Amino acid sequence: MIINKIWLWRWDRFTRYNPVIEYLHNKYGTGNVSILEVGSGDYSASLYNGYVVDGMDLIKPKNPLAVRKFYNESIVDTNIKDNQYDIVICVDTLEHIPKNQRQIALDKMVQISKKEVLLVYPSGDKATKLDSELYTYYQKHIGKHHRWFQEHLEFGLPSDLELDHYVSLITKKGKAVRANKRNITDIHKLRLYSKFMMSKSYFRFLFKNKLLYIFNRFFGALIGSGNYYRRFVIINVE
Repeated sequence: MIINKIWLWRWDRFTRYNPVIEYLHNKYGTGNVSILEVGSGDYSASLYNGYVVDGMDLIKPKNPLAVRKFYNESIVDTNIKDNQYDIVICVDTLEHIPKNQRQIALDKMVQISKKEVLLVYPSGDKATKLDSELYTYYQKHIGKHHRWFQEHLEFGLPSDLELDHYVSLITKKGKAVRANKRNITDIHKLRLYSKFMMSKSYFRFLFKNKLLYIFNRFFGALIGSGNYYRRFVIINVE
């Protein structure tokens, strides 16, 4: 895939979004598909090269041109019509939804989607252990709490059994779905890179992040453990 977006020169964004973007390009090319991203944040929905993506988040994007349409709401409370979008994407957001609301959130995503729901989220005991380690490391070296890691630990990371249960309940309600799980983001690499990126200065964080992206392009294959931090789950909606 041709790298022609400035955002790709940040390793943290690249490692989360590139698997999804490559999947879209491999399956749909530059086809005309409607996409909604749940938890789009300030920039996310504007990153999908070749696609027009609508965003949804509780935080409004700083750049109003980043999305075609923006829903300033939670997926749990949305009133978007069924089958409104071909594809619904949710990257590193499911783990920030309280566990007792995740079934509702996934139900809504499936209802809104006509083709697929693409989920990316950290999962597993090793991922939880790493989150705890990085949360403590951040407190020690930066001197404050890291909100994202704190929510990971407070809400608990989605497990494979948890997701399978959600999918089974959706199927029982009459909409057949199939989930295909893939592993992404090597956990050893994430540990090393995350500690290197942490900084009290946001500009130093950005600079280190860009250095890591370049380093990873040339030497990343030399670093790895075979254990993975994130799941990339493709839910086919029939």
